[in-house]
Amino acid sequence: MQSSQLIVVSVFLVATVTMVLVFFRYLVRPWARALLSGNRISLPLIIGMQIRGSNVNQILDALVMARQSGVSIPVEKMERASVQQVDLEKVTLAMIESERRGLALAFDELVDAEMSSRLAEKLAG
Repeated sequence: MQSSQLIVVSVFLVATVTMVLVFFRYLVRPWARALLSGNRISLPLIIGMQIRGSNVNQILDALVMARQSGVSIPVEKMERASVQQVDLEKVTLAMIESERRGLALAFDELVDAEMSSRLAEKLAG
């Protein structure tokens, strides 16, 4: 093999390994984390969240927290709240508290309350 061919092959291999690592870091890792926590999220949904600029790790943290507490919140609602720059941890904890108290508040109501800085008031009654 000539040195120019060796350089081309080396560059191709480095590029391929880099692409695989990026694919694993941004797509497979969050998908596996969701799967292991019991939240079913498809790879295309994770790709879409990445393209839309959503914070996938923040969404997964909130989904795991909700799931471990027995509260079901759709990933789409979580992503919508994330795009609105809402503190997902705070709203998820409020949703868990709402369920425990039997207040029957919807996730969207809590997101709206957080956006207008009325979350504590909403939980109080």
